[in-house]
Amino acid sequence: MARAAQLERRKLTDFCMTALTEAARKTIAEHETLVLSDRDRGVFFDALIDPPVLSEQLQRAFAEHKRRVTR
Repeated sequence: MARAAQLERRKLTDFCMTALTEAARKTIAEHETLVLSDRDRGVFFDALIDPPVLSEQLQRAFAEHKRRVTR
């Protein structure tokens, strides 16, 4: 690491903090990014544009969730 910092004419601490920050950002992005196939992307956007009608069972589930969780 010292050699790499020296090649970039930076202090070792600065070089290490930059490398750690970049690694952390990459790790977070890899875990928070969802990649969809073309088919999945189409299904997702179609559901946003024209959402399906909720069944009675799903409406009851949402109501129960709201009753239990959002008090």
